[in-house]
Amino acid sequence: MTRCIRVGMQRKPKGAAVERFSGNWHRTEGAPLVHGLVSALMPRAGSLLVARPVLPSELGDRAWDIWEPLIAIADEAGGRWPDRARAACLHFATGSQRRSELTLPELVIRDVFTLYEEFKATDMKSDVVQMGPHDGPPLVDDEHVSSQALVVAMCQRDEWPYGDLRRGFNVHRLARILEPFEIKPTKFRHKGTAAQARGYRWADFQTEWSKLSD
Repeated sequence: MTRCIRVGMQRKPKGAAVERFSGNWHRTEGAPLVHGLVSALMPRAGSLLVARPVLPSELGDRAWDIWEPLIAIADEAGGRWPDRARAACLHFATGSQRRSELTLPELVIRDVFTLYEEFKATDMKSDVVQMGPHDGPPLVDDEHVSSQALVVAMCQRDEWPYGDLRRGFNVHRLARILEPFEIKPTKFRHKGTAAQARGYRWADFQTEWSKLSD
């Protein structure tokens, strides 16, 4: 994975309508873009071959090899592209590196924040979580989230490690991980259904979220 540019993906939220990808149609649709890029780059092939762009010092050797030609093209394009390309480079090349350096509790705090932001962006709609038949309803509102909904949402993200943890990732393990942060599950009543559940107050995460660097 260190030999490629990693682009994060996530499952389509339940009920979301998206256009299906068609290899034949979209290849034809994208052809003018391909030809335009080739036409723009060919006259500059000589300067690109000898380009030595300045890359962010945070990059490792492999990331440097991957990003050097892309940054060189951005420098050749000029305008806003050199800055945008370097920002993208840092985002994609060092983001995964920072994750690998975090402990599991630190990852959990960061990933719960990501989920909170996603819930908030959809007005706390619970259908972003694809609950199983035995999981019960995904109880989420602007003050609370059920432990089960949080665990299911974390395990559904293919790029996160929770679905592959050796002993399983469940509500009890989540509680043990969060306990040192003094974040503990409590009983609450879901605003939308009045159903009772056990879970977490979003406010209890705020102290730890305020320490996140990005």
